[in-house]
Amino acid sequence: MPAGRRLDLLRGELGRAVSAELVKIPIDVELGEDDAHAYIADGGAADTAWQLLRGATGIDWVIAGKLLARKRPKLVPVYDRVVSCAYGSADGFWEWLHGKLLEDGGVLARRLDTLHQEAYLPEMVSRLRVLDVVFWMRHRPAHLASGGSGLQQPNPLER
Repeated sequence: MPAGRRLDLLRGELGRAVSAELVKIPIDVELGEDDAHAYIADGGAADTAWQLLRGATGIDWVIAGKLLARKRPKLVPVYDRVVSCAYGSADGFWEWLHGKLLEDGGVLARRLDTLHQEAYLPEMVSRLRVLDVVFWMRHRPAHLASGGSGLQQPNPLER
């Protein structure tokens, strides 16, 4: 990211605009909770912040996503090239994952909570960070070996 863009994020119009959207999102709202959808849906505060970042020269989709994931770690998953390869598509990813976390009475969310507990992670590590790490660690070798052709292994959340 160009130095001027970094400064704009810290002190400029872009930073003020993104901050104005982030302030609309409670820090503790979690993807997979009913009230989270309004923030990630088209036109929601997280989506608007994403669009602002993506519209700025020098900020690609990976950087935009990681910035938002850092600011709202319970709501926005990390989505980089390895994770994109593992899941297959970026289109509607937040809403897709939100649905997966709610599916079957929240079985995926409970499994992530169990992994969190088994790893003795501090409370500040969100459920989404557990998911990010599991998929990134499990898929990265296959991603590198295959040139990014998708999941090559069983779902790492299943035992």
